[in-house]
Amino acid sequence: MHKRLFPVIFTFLLLLAGGSAFSQTTTITDFEKGMAEMAASMNQQMPMMINDVTRLDNIATQPGKKLIYNYTILNPHKEPRNYLAYKDMVEPELIEIARNNPQMQTFRDNNVVLFYNYKDENGVVQFTVEINTGNFNSKI
Repeated sequence: MHKRLFPVIFTFLLLLAGGSAFSQTTTITDFEKGMAEMAASMNQQMPMMINDVTRLDNIATQPGKKLIYNYTILNPHKEPRNYLAYKDMVEPELIEIARNNPQMQTFRDNNVVLFYNYKDENGVVQFTVEINTGNFNSKI
């Protein structure tokens, strides 16, 4: 089970580091600049293995407060992969972190949209998880 949670935990740590790096900014431009600086800093450590089959290749930003994590799902044994099952496993955990973790409050307050792109070894995107953190501003 800990292998299953490791990509989510690692993503959380990246978001936590990023959140503190730009939580003091006051304008959208400053906030987006802080996101870009955080991504550039983290990219110096990429690519990084998250677990035995998942590699974080890079982090990118786009206008509109979009933070994009690009992963590759490796297949060292060339076995058939069930990418939808992998998505079904990670998506609820990513949403739970975005919704309830206090360290994500900066992202929620600023309506950051998170994208988690998962591609295969041939570079083909198999699925994307999109989370609009602004949807979680009020407790349900």
